[in-house]
Amino acid sequence: MSGFPPIVEVVPHRPPMLLLDRVLAYDGERVVCELILEPDSPFVENTERGAEVPAVVGIEYMAQTIAAGAGLSARGKGEPARVGFLLGCRDLAIAVDSFRVGDRLTIEARRTWGENEIGSFACKVRRGHDVLVEGALTVYQGPLPAEATR
Repeated sequence: MSGFPPIVEVVPHRPPMLLLDRVLAYDGERVVCELILEPDSPFVENTERGAEVPAVVGIEYMAQTIAAGAGLSARGKGEPARVGFLLGCRDLAIAVDSFRVGDRLTIEARRTWGENEIGSFACKVRRGHDVLVEGALTVYQGPLPAEATR
């Protein structure tokens, strides 16, 4: 068992949109999370190849991993997890069409730059040692202009 709090305490998402199972590692600059795809996991599709999740969903796995790191950072300061926003993704490489039910995926997000409320993270989704999805995600976690909340 990890020494980290349950994922629901550090990520502002709630089931069924909370896609991660747990935090494996965190050091302030890098966070690693894990999920095991179950038959009832969100985004599972039954295809001729079997039950699978489109690999593009890996972008959301990476974004939620960043959220887990931000939530752990906030928790360390006595603050609650806050909602963040995915601004963009660049250098995205997807090596597979889909993830399979039963896959144990590890997702890593490492901060590459950032100030205050905006940051960029190099992210990878792995099955074992194989990198299935990778890219750089830019995120924002700060106040929104009043007109955006209407």
